[in-house]
Parts: sequence; structure tokens; C-alpha cells
Amino acid sequence: MTVTLAGPAPQFRPPSEAARAEVCTSLSLPSHFVLYVGRIQPRKNLARLIEAFARVRAAHPHLPHHLLLAGDQGWMTGGIHAAAQASPAREYIRFLGYVEEAQLPALIGAADVLAQAPAFAGFARGGRSRARRSPTMRGSHWVAPAAGTLPRATPTWCWPARCRRRTRAP
Repeated sequence: MTVTLAGPAPQFRPPSEAARAEVCTSLSLPSHFVLYVGRIQPRKNLARLIEAFARVRAAHPHLPHHLLLAGDQGWMTGGIHAAAQASPAREYIRFLGYVEEAQLPALIGAADVLAQAPAFAGFARGGRSRARRSPTMRGSHWVAPAAGTLPRATPTWCWPARCRRRTRAP
């Protein structure tokens, strides 16, 4: 029997402020964003993530967040790109393409929320987000890195309190 502990790779530790600023500058990123990292393909449920993001933007138009999807193109991506183009929040949605592994810790560290919403694919146990202690949206519930799954399932997408506080309209 082999026991594999779920945890982040050594490079996935909270990045320095300088590293976060450097990756944001090099990739021309907005100051507030929700981030998806992974291959762009239908089984990752990205059309639903795009729809949920649009609902949040419609319900809270004062939020400055963008949805950034980082990852190389997989199979059958036409529907995902069509969903982004048809979205009422399309000007806040951006496909970054492949991001170098060396940039991922700082990119993830710069995100306000790390989103994962796979329909059919399994997913890691949140090692990347636990490494930076960030809120993670998975499917229909939030996962708090230190406490495990929150007891309340959210039927629609919601923002963690730390994002609401920082981004409240003046």
C-alpha cells in the first residue's frame, strides 16, 4: 500500500508581493480577478463557470473582478469560447492561454478566488489553494482551505467575505 498525502508541491507556497506584482505586470492582469487554471475543455464545466460569473456581475455590478481562464486549449473548446462571447460579462472574461509553471504560484497568489467547477473530471484536493490559504469555488460550494468544506452549499455563486469587504463600491 502507498499512502500519498494531499498537499501542494514545494513551489506552491505563498508568493512574495513582488512576485505577484511581477506576474500581474507581465501578463497585464486586472487588480481583482477570479482565476481558473487548467486545460480548456468541456469536462471542466467552464461554460457554467462563465454563466455563474455573469450572474455575479449582474447581481453585483460594482464588483471590479474579471474572470481569467489560464490553460492551453483542449478538445471541443468552441462551446466554451462561444459562451464567453455570448456572455453579458464578456468584457470581463479573458483567456490567458498557457501559463508557464514558474509563473503559476504568483498568478494563483494574485487571484482573489481560485475557481474549479469540473462536471466529469476529478480534481486535486486544493493543494494549490491551500498553499496560499485562498477561498476556492468548486462546483456548488466553497472550500475553506483551513477548515474543509463549508457546511452551507450555495446554489448560486457567491463571494467570500474578504472579497466583498475589499471591493465594496464607495
